[in-house]
Amino acid sequence: MAIPTTIGEKAFLDILAYAEGTYGVGTNQGYDVLLSTTTRENRLIKGWTPDTTINHQLVKWRVPSVDSNAAGRYQFIGSTWRGVLGTNQPMTKDNQDYAALKYLKQIFASHKTTIYSNLIQGKINDVSDMIKITQILGGPSPDKAIWASFNAKANGGFSPETLFGWYQIVYRKYNNGLF
Repeated sequence: MAIPTTIGEKAFLDILAYAEGTYGVGTNQGYDVLLSTTTRENRLIKGWTPDTTINHQLVKWRVPSVDSNAAGRYQFIGSTWRGVLGTNQPMTKDNQDYAALKYLKQIFASHKTTIYSNLIQGKINDVSDMIKITQILGGPSPDKAIWASFNAKANGGFSPETLFGWYQIVYRKYNNGLF
């Protein structure tokens, strides 16, 4: 199982967590978030630890205007979690990072783009690169998005400029050994 090792991978996973509203939530860097909402009415996975044996619960939770079973730092819905990992694996920190990187690689490969290679090498150099990423992950509309938070039209979605600015900040921190 590959966990993030490059600065580019770590920085982009932080961008994904930031966009999904889990970055900095709780004391576990968002890995234990059961459901993140734009109103920040987060629910946490009780008893979660980095090496947890708790699987994705696959149960929909309801908070105002949200009916979802999104869970973890990258807010995987149950069907995607199982699809990427092949079965319902425990929601460990390593499994969540691995699943996010594997899913991103699959998504970008299906679009026949080199953006994943650029991403893991830390070569997201300007807003135009982030625009390409948001077009793929955010889709043409929020209801067709892979990760709706990458679609600026979605409730709580972010613009490519905002995501690129955040990427620059976290990339520099990793590059300077501050994380």
